[in-house]
Amino acid sequence: MTTKLLVVDDEPRVLEFCKMALQVHGYHLLTATSGTSAIRICESQSGDNVNLAVIDVIMPGMNGIELAKQLGRIRPLMKVLLITGHSAEEIEHAIKEDVANHRLLFKPFESRTLAFAVRNVLDAPSPHRKKSAYSS
Repeated sequence: MTTKLLVVDDEPRVLEFCKMALQVHGYHLLTATSGTSAIRICESQSGDNVNLAVIDVIMPGMNGIELAKQLGRIRPLMKVLLITGHSAEEIEHAIKEDVANHRLLFKPFESRTLAFAVRNVLDAPSPHRKKSAYSS
């Protein structure tokens, strides 16, 4: 089964960079330049087959954290990696929300750094899944 990723960034160059960097690793990529288009894309996909969203934190309209929340309602098992060119303090000041509980990757990053971060998030246990009595 192919791992499907959704990359959301209002900068077309960043979208193209992420697409090229991640397709090399065998991921199927969907891209969006806004929160509303990302929501439409997720709603149009059948089942829970969008495994991870890579979302820019600061975008016009809907910020990345709000988008992550809305996508979580549509795709509860989908994981999220936030990307940003701003410091954590700048983000918190701009969107008035704590980002400490989110996985963040700071721009600029190399393609291998992005691929490594994506793999780490995909391999991490999902916070939405309940652990069984037999899991560690």
